[in-house]
Amino acid sequence: MKDVKILSTAQVRIFPTDAIPLTKLMIAKHREIINSLFKFEKAEPITRAGNTGMSFLVGSYGTKPLLVEEITIEERRIITRVQGTTKEATSVYEEIKKVLEQINEGRSIKELLCTHETASSVVLSVPFERVFSQPFSDFLNKLAGKHIGLPWAEHYLAPIGLRFRIQYKLTDDTLVKNYIALAPKELVIEPRSQSALEDQLYWITSPTDTDTHFKLIDDFEKSLEGDTKSNS
Repeated sequence: MKDVKILSTAQVRIFPTDAIPLTKLMIAKHREIINSLFKFEKAEPITRAGNTGMSFLVGSYGTKPLLVEEITIEERRIITRVQGTTKEATSVYEEIKKVLEQINEGRSIKELLCTHETASSVVLSVPFERVFSQPFSDFLNKLAGKHIGLPWAEHYLAPIGLRFRIQYKLTDDTLVKNYIALAPKELVIEPRSQSALEDQLYWITSPTDTDTHFKLIDDFEKSLEGDTKSNS
């Protein structure tokens, strides 16, 4: 991995029913405590059908400062999204947790589940075309060209990406009893939009924390480098 251009991390925490003091958060002075911590540019209620809460958008935290993209607080869910690492996202959540416990007369809150998502724009040492097997590459370069060509234009095929859906079936009885369901997540590996293929700039998202995300990228890069050596 040569260079990390963008790193965005999200954490989604699920809580027992009535653990989050959402109604108290609707009071202006309580919201102001959160705004004073992160200087959010926007705070707005969530009014989607069957879902209520508050979203705080575009703030900062710490002396760096860390960009806090979003804090969303719902009846049973808190979403934390930052331009930084999982450790930094956790620090932001801990500040939110303190506020919620403060306005809820000191009652502690503890999540049942925390899931992670990481997205990054990274420069790698291998071209994207290398993810395809040789027979498939031959098909793209030769056979497919016979079917998609136009008599009045030259054409070429540019790879867009790999996208996988990861689905989950809960096996933990506590989560099942609390009516928790996990939505499918995506693993995406693709050339960065509006970048030249020769730049080897990738956009990679995974349902993992940042440490695991970068290990995944390292394994991906090494596997393609190894494939080249084995074919040389």
